[in-house]
Amino acid sequence: MAIDRDLKIRLMGAIEADSLVFLCGAGLSMASPSLLPSALTVANECYDTWNVIETLDPLLRNNLEGLADHFYVRGDFKDVFINRLIPWNRLVGSPNDGHAAIADLLVCRAAKAALSANFDPLIENWAQDHKIAMRGALDGIEV
Repeated sequence: MAIDRDLKIRLMGAIEADSLVFLCGAGLSMASPSLLPSALTVANECYDTWNVIETLDPLLRNNLEGLADHFYVRGDFKDVFINRLIPWNRLVGSPNDGHAAIADLLVCRAAKAALSANFDPLIENWAQDHKIAMRGALDGIEV
């Protein structure tokens, strides 16, 4: 992807002003070699698994955030949604070039922060694989 002159100026300005922040979603981890499922696929799998036990609103099938909210409101977000429904074994893989770029920009302090909605730690894994001490600012209960 070519970056036009105006975007390049804005990006360089954000780096100089220490205000460049990345917002990352599931798409970051879908590229090779990671090949993790999309948020839509995870939502479908969670919905289909639980819908056999309890009939869920069909509008939740394609809505991972809505499913999370559903179980949070019920009071069993961790026990059911996190510990039973999220397909953790499908959310592991090797970091890709996108993870490398985000980690690199964080390590060299060109980016102030990267906020990721992903369940996977592949940005951190890339840094660790390259012997760079980087960890997420929020994890576990803090999230």
